[in-house]
Amino acid sequence: MGTYDVFNYANLPIVYDVASSNGGPTTGAAANEPYTGYPGFTRKNGTPGAATKVYVSSTPAIDPNGVGNASGNYVIIELNTDYQLSASVADWREGVAGGVEQKTAISVNDNTSISPSTTLKSNYQPGYYYNISPFGDSHSATMYKVYDDTSYTLDDIKGYKLYTDNVTPSYTGTAPNGHSITYANATILSMVAGSSFQATNCFSEYDGKYHNVSLKYSMYLPPDYDPSKKYMVVLHIEDAGGLGDDPVISLTEAQAATNYASDRVQQLAKAQGYGGLIVVIPQIPQAGQSMADNLTGNEYVPATWQLMDYITSKYNIDSNRIYASGQSMGGMQLLDMAAQRDNYFAGIWAIGSQWGNNYNKSTTYNGQTYYTYPYDGKIITNPDWQNWYYSISDDNILATNMTGDATATGYWNQAQTLFSTLAKVKIPYTSWDPTTTSTANESALLKTLVETPSTLGIYWNALANGDHKSTWIYAHGISYSYDWLLSQTKQSEDARGKLNLSGSYANGLGTYGYNSISY
Repeated sequence: MGTYDVFNYANLPIVYDVASSNGGPTTGAAANEPYTGYPGFTRKNGTPGAATKVYVSSTPAIDPNGVGNASGNYVIIELNTDYQLSASVADWREGVAGGVEQKTAISVNDNTSISPSTTLKSNYQPGYYYNISPFGDSHSATMYKVYDDTSYTLDDIKGYKLYTDNVTPSYTGTAPNGHSITYANATILSMVAGSSFQATNCFSEYDGKYHNVSLKYSMYLPPDYDPSKKYMVVLHIEDAGGLGDDPVISLTEAQAATNYASDRVQQLAKAQGYGGLIVVIPQIPQAGQSMADNLTGNEYVPATWQLMDYITSKYNIDSNRIYASGQSMGGMQLLDMAAQRDNYFAGIWAIGSQWGNNYNKSTTYNGQTYYTYPYDGKIITNPDWQNWYYSISDDNILATNMTGDATATGYWNQAQTLFSTLAKVKIPYTSWDPTTTSTANESALLKTLVETPSTLGIYWNALANGDHKSTWIYAHGISYSYDWLLSQTKQSEDARGKLNLSGSYANGLGTYGYNSISY
């Protein structure tokens, strides 16, 4: 392995240009020199991205046994992937970067030797990118990015199809500061199967207006889909860090898309007599963040409802086995949606997310007045939807957050206090440290939690330490979360019934007068 140097996302730097001449700060240490950033890791075993196996092969493919062939035309270099990043990849095309350089001579036989390389062989090149500084302002950076989509494969998401109208090929453009930038294709064009979904008359609580929405999305349809069989479906929505125009962003922002399409999770559905699990992942654009912290949503919420109505009418889906999961913004949207259609979702997994009541949306927030979704009996079918605590009190919900996430922790503590004060029931809760607990033990701890007898279908597992964005780094590694989700049923919610939350709490009159953002 000392014959080669290997380069990949785990060891490629991003050099942030913070000089004042390029729009950076004009004072302080940041004005004097560039900042070089490398990926951070929350878990690692060995050196991330380092070569672990090198062998000759007769085909350009990994040998599951890691030994290859006695002879062949290819050298296979396997890298160490036993690590977890502490933050999402800034751009998913950085994550597929790979390069290799031969350092020493290789003896092929008694008469032939391959001399060391004089150049790096790679599928990436350095490029200049505008406004991606870690300082949160309009700095620029030089980073390594892949422009040729034929130079890699993404086996874990290859079963997904993309629905988008943005199929721009790679091109060179100009950044706002006048610098020339090369842009890759708008998405992986070979995965595009159709156009965006066209939603109409979608109300926004942000401006009180109706909008038509062109909603990009990706979908996993089991390759052996049989319309005579029933299927489960899960709606997954990513966090605000996954906003953008490319549906591949939401497929690679975290591990959810890969896990849902995996043999293991698909088998969870098949073992219950279903044909498999269909996965739907909307791609919310950069300017369309669907949730605000004053507990309001925009036009992408009703657009998502229309998309789900389309999917559930087109495919043979069991209406008792419709699921949802999301992280941060995505989980907030799904928790909001959970009240809008009573017991529509058989189970929700909310990761680093929270919700509550807001009866005063006309109250100015960040200098802006907000509005309230109309109850129309079509998009919103639950007349009690604004009383969120009451509406979701019979739902199957798994809340996963980090204890260091003050917002999510605070809101779930509110729910815990309300339920225990008004209805004398508690949300079963447990916590563990993901940095010191094996993934097997994490699943065992979660299984113990969700098997706790409870009047509620709501469970709360908090991961010790860590911050908000760490939640989905760890959460998708807890495999039993998927077992729990796909075992939930709408029938169990209907049979459970809602809690009596008519008692008084603080200065409010039960949850009917309780405004989460005011208390």
